[in-house]
Amino acid sequence: MLCDHCKERDAVINLTQVEHDSKVTLHLCEPCAQLKGVETGGTVHSGRLGCDQCYAAFDFHLRDLLRRLHGSSQHVGERYAAPGADAADPKGRLLDLKAQLRRAVESENFELAAELRDRIRVLE
Repeated sequence: MLCDHCKERDAVINLTQVEHDSKVTLHLCEPCAQLKGVETGGTVHSGRLGCDQCYAAFDFHLRDLLRRLHGSSQHVGERYAAPGADAADPKGRLLDLKAQLRRAVESENFELAAELRDRIRVLE
């Protein structure tokens, strides 16, 4: 299918616009889509920050973004542990299990809480 705008290149982007209670679909090639302001694969950012100073410069915006995406701007999930790291830091593992136990009880997931309680007893 050819681009609806230039009629020269193959359309690779389908842009649907709602105008006055009716839908209009445009089939556009990548250059014409960019002219219309559509971010294409070549123009979309990678989602990564440039350097450590970017975190400081965009701190407010990042916290707002994380709050909207995840409901919190602080990490509350499990932490990555390299294979074999559990044995290297039993105190850290114990603290992590206790935090998981607290969250399981708060969310009334009592089966998981019982399993975590037993794992904590073994470590203690």
